[in-house]
Amino acid sequence: MVKLFPTMTSRPEPGYPFFIFAYWVIAFIGLPLLSPILAVAFGGTITEYFWTECVYYIINAAVLFFIMREYLIDGFLEVQINPKAIFLTVAATVGMMLISIIVSALALAVFSYSPWYILDSLPLVEMTVLVSPGRLVVEHPLIATLLLSVVVPFGICGLFYVPGFAPICCKKPWLAYLVMIFVLFLPVLFDILWRGEPWHVLLIFAIRLPIHLLACWSYQKTDCIWTAIFSVGAINLIMSLVNMLFS
Repeated sequence: MVKLFPTMTSRPEPGYPFFIFAYWVIAFIGLPLLSPILAVAFGGTITEYFWTECVYYIINAAVLFFIMREYLIDGFLEVQINPKAIFLTVAATVGMMLISIIVSALALAVFSYSPWYILDSLPLVEMTVLVSPGRLVVEHPLIATLLLSVVVPFGICGLFYVPGFAPICCKKPWLAYLVMIFVLFLPVLFDILWRGEPWHVLLIFAIRLPIHLLACWSYQKTDCIWTAIFSVGAINLIMSLVNMLFS
């Protein structure tokens, strides 16, 4: 079966890079520009901002899930995949992610930032359009937690890890991680141009980057995208619960 979705040992179809580049334009420029217009059209309150942010994540996840569906189904049912290895890899990845978050919080304190700033920067999202993920959880805990821990990981993996990591990692893993940093910086660059707050946006990028790279490591170790999806979903769930407890 020919798959659009690459693994560590296969290459994507020739048309896939073009498609994902076109969708990047939609995901990082088209939808973010449209979202504020929709929010204002429906009243411009925090409720409208919340729902437009939700719609953004749902659209990204749905589009990428549709593209990845054959590989996701095959990968989930493959007999050679070791569930124990995936579970242990996810557990190790999430543990290292938590250590990274703690180190980031300590670094914020050293540089005179509030360590609780990290709560508003996490969970991971494709990009923040109108409302930060931390505020999403505080305003609508149940819906936001389900969205961030179940829906968002598909968008993150499809927009970043698939085109930026997997096709290169099978030949040059060290280069794949460098490309991954560049790919993750694309929405950050747009965010800086859009908001005009470079230090704020770069700080959030610095907090999130190690977590993304650890998720890619979990993908590399098992050659199964579900491992990365589970890792991102687990850390988003944990950070959503922490946000609800401490915000």
